[in-house]
Formats: sequence, structure tokens, C-alpha cells
Amino acid sequence: MTPLAKKLARRITKSGPIGLDAYMQTCLADPEYGYYTGSARPAGGPIGRDGDFTTAPEISQMFGELIGAWCADYWQTHCQNVPLHIIELGPGRGTLMADIERTVGRAIAGLDIHLVETSGELRKTQAKALHGCTPEWHDNLSTLPDGPAIFIANEFFDALPVRQFERGPSLWRERLVDYDNATNKFTFCLGPEAQQDALSDPRFAKFRSGDIAEVNAPSKAIASQIGQRIGRDGGAALFIDYGYRSKPGTIATGDTFQAITGHSYVDPLAEPGTADLTAHVDFSALAVAARHGAAALDVWGPIGQGDFLKRLGIESRAETLCRHAAPAEIATALNRLTSARQMGSLFKVLALCGANGKDSARENMTPAGFSEEDRFAWY
Repeated sequence: MTPLAKKLARRITKSGPIGLDAYMQTCLADPEYGYYTGSARPAGGPIGRDGDFTTAPEISQMFGELIGAWCADYWQTHCQNVPLHIIELGPGRGTLMADIERTVGRAIAGLDIHLVETSGELRKTQAKALHGCTPEWHDNLSTLPDGPAIFIANEFFDALPVRQFERGPSLWRERLVDYDNATNKFTFCLGPEAQQDALSDPRFAKFRSGDIAEVNAPSKAIASQIGQRIGRDGGAALFIDYGYRSKPGTIATGDTFQAITGHSYVDPLAEPGTADLTAHVDFSALAVAARHGAAALDVWGPIGQGDFLKRLGIESRAETLCRHAAPAEIATALNRLTSARQMGSLFKVLALCGANGKDSARENMTPAGFSEEDRFAWY
């Protein structure tokens, strides 16, 4: 058993089964043995070829350059003559922000970088990647400076802890994580009847016996904070992640909880603390949460990452890079980022844009990479 498995086993044996959200939070963020935050974490970090998974910025500089170009374009169009604050949530190894800074720095002076990161080890890695800059780190959104800003969240929301509920013949019960002392394994079990406030959305009434619903309260809370901030102060946000868009009037069913280590999927209840735990992102839930209480806010998407990058000119950028680097490697990276069989469709992009001040001219508000048809339809 891993040290974290022993710690969790003692906790469950003493106090009973825990929610999936508590299990995820502990596995990822335990101060001693957490996947991201643990002091005993192996050297090298989780991201990259030698880690457990590879994110888009690690695949090619083209991704970060185009996100940087998007930021510069939006700022010059809608937020001129004010300092540019760029805020990244979960900045990984700092690769994306380094590419953004290099691109934006060519067009806008005085870039102010803020990174929301709780891992001390990752902060060190980010500092090395951004050695020519002076970023400011934050544990959460509460200490960020006021004023217009652009928020970037790439593969951030998928790692926030979810709760799962299973529909019975007449009631909902929460899926919990238990520990079996006889087999020394973690297992799923069902708790007592779920409290109604956890499933207050009337769309849950359409579920059938045996269906599983995932609820991600932390994601919705953060999206709401960012939406209200942008609606009040101006600016924009890009949420890029893998997930789905709920159909109007519905909530998607199914268990999307998963674990990956060594670039392979593994049992998420085995070897706690050694694998990245995630769940697919419900982009419609993020959009609705962001818009709630933020009247001066417009939302676009979600659209596929492949379409978004192509509209921003990734194919032309790839052609340019081929003149100075290995064409085969660039072609492979382009395909991986944009192909529907790779990251192009599963990964999606959602944009939040402030509709106050200069941004109030709605006809000029459609951000790069989107069309008017991509404006999010509220329900």
C-alpha cells in the first residue's frame, strides 16, 4: 500500500466511507503524499513525456503562442490603455505562460502575470520557466488584484473534485469510497438517501434507476467568481479542457471519473497518490455558473479545440515553423492538437467576455476563434 493509501484506510476505518470529492481532494492535494502537493512526490513532476500525462502546451509551442495572440488581440480591441493582467489557474510547468508572455510581450508592454498554484514544487518549476519575468503566485482567487484581466484555465477544471450520485428506484444515494479490510482494497459503496440540496436542479428528475450523475460544486463556484469579476471589472477568460456540453434542459449521465499514470489509464481507487485523478468537464454548467449574477458578461462556446486553433491560424503557424524545424515533428504536433481523433474534439474551449465599458458595443464583441453562431444559448 502507498503511504497515502494507509492514511486513507485509517481514516475510513475510523469514521466511515468518504465522498468521492474528499477522496479526490486527498489524493491530489494531501500535504504529505498528494499527487500534486506531496513533499514525497518523485522528482520530475507529473507533466511531460517523462511524467504521467502531456498537456497541449507541452506538445508544441504553437498552442501557447496562439493563446497569447488571442490575449493580445482581445486586449488591444477591448481593453486599451489599461495594464494587462494575465491570470492562469493551474499553470503546470509554466510552459503555457512562458509562450504567452513571449507572444504578448511583442505587442503589449507591461504584462502583469499572476499564477494560481498551490504546489510548492510546481511553483519552483514555473519560476524556472518564467525566469525572465516576475510572476506573483496565489493560493486562490481571493488575493488577485482588482481590475480588467484575462483568465486562462487549461486542463484545470478537470482536476477539481466531483461528487457522484446514483439513482435508485425512488431516491438518490451518493457514491462513496469505502475500504475493505479483508482485501485491503478501496471500493465504491452507496450512502444513505442524498440530501435534496445536493440535487436541487430539477433536471435531475429526468434520470432513471441506475443512472449516475456527477456534481462539481468547486468548478461552478470558481466559474461564478470569474464571471462576476469579469462582468464587474472587464476582461475575458478562456477555459480549455476535455469534456462535454449538456443538452438544453438536461444533465449528462455517466461516470467520467478516471486516473492516469505513465500515460495509461489505471484503476482510480488503486495506489492513491500515484495517479492523476480527473473527471470530464460539463462546459454548460460552467457557462451557466459564470453567467449567474454577472449581467455584463457574454459567453461563447464551447467549441472544439481543433476548430478554435484552426480559426486562430495554427496551420499557417505550422507552415512557418516547418521552415526552421523538423516538418514531421510539427505535423505530428498539429495533428495531435487539432485532429478529431486526438485532442481536437474531446477538448473544448469556452470564452467569457466582459460586456461593460468599451465592451458594451456587442457587435464588436465576438472574440477571435469564435463566430456569432457560437454564442452560448442560455436555458
